[in-house]
Amino acid sequence: MNIYLLAHSGVALETDDRVLVFDPWQDPARHLETLARTEKPLYFFVTHAHGDHFAPRYGKEYGERAARFVLEKDCCDAAYPAAKTEYVSAGDTLTLDDMTIRVYGSTDAGASYHVAWPELSVFHAGDLNWWHWTGDTDAANRDMRALFFRELAPAVEHGADIVFFPVDDRQGPAQEWGVIEYLQKQTPSRLLVPIHRNGAPWEPSLYFFWRFADVAVWTGLTDGDVRKGV
Repeated sequence: MNIYLLAHSGVALETDDRVLVFDPWQDPARHLETLARTEKPLYFFVTHAHGDHFAPRYGKEYGERAARFVLEKDCCDAAYPAAKTEYVSAGDTLTLDDMTIRVYGSTDAGASYHVAWPELSVFHAGDLNWWHWTGDTDAANRDMRALFFRELAPAVEHGADIVFFPVDDRQGPAQEWGVIEYLQKQTPSRLLVPIHRNGAPWEPSLYFFWRFADVAVWTGLTDGDVRKGV
């Protein structure tokens, strides 16, 4: 299994028999073009309509090649072929081929996805995170804390082999808070991949390193990086 970092929160996961693409926005290394040349079915997932997660051009470029598109309901766009597109909201569960897709909420916009089939399970958090900002008021940060724990609770009901979770350098000392809370409830059996990078690549704190010493983490990422043989 290979994992391709596209940009920001965009990732592609390639297994022996399929390719899952989450939140494609930009793809400077042109990984999607390479993956599209394989015979594997391509499944696209978009968590929300923010411009750094959602680019309608992929609906047009891969409309014929893709097996299905799963889009959060606010991402409605004519570029996506209606016959291949499912629009979902938090709380939905659907089945595509042999995959069960559970749709959870977010603390910013849209949804997060848990995708499972007999060989593997994947969680992509989208913008589900503890967005604590040092410049916000205490009241705003308390509201965010409450929202995060409310949305996190259902999202950790099912474990995942691969987890994509935001770790945003702009949050400074709070950048690990969300992923720490997630990992205290569910740990990926194979790999944690930080997403939503802004600024320097994340290097886990000493506390994180030892608190989750048994969790494999892919760090030091830049756009276009590839992790093979996961």
